[in-house]
Amino acid sequence: MVVQSLLLIGAQTHLRHLTIGFSLHDTSVDGSPWGDLQDLLLGTSFSALASVEFHLLGNPSDCNPVSVEPFVTAVPRLAQKGMISVCHCPC
Repeated sequence: MVVQSLLLIGAQTHLRHLTIGFSLHDTSVDGSPWGDLQDLLLGTSFSALASVEFHLLGNPSDCNPVSVEPFVTAVPRLAQKGMISVCHCPC
């Protein structure tokens, strides 16, 4: 939704870095939304985009780090271009 909002206001051609936060308890790494996200970010609309960072947010009561590998695997085309980084944000 945020990415679509950037398209609506015309900011996508100037955007060089995008950080997206995910709740670890509400985010699945399966399915088509990941492919759709890659299609959108690698398309011509985001011509200046150089990097995308995923922040994985956990609950304060659950501070066990989760593997970031499934999130990198979910966006193989971004990973191939070296555009993706994933970090587990501290609780």
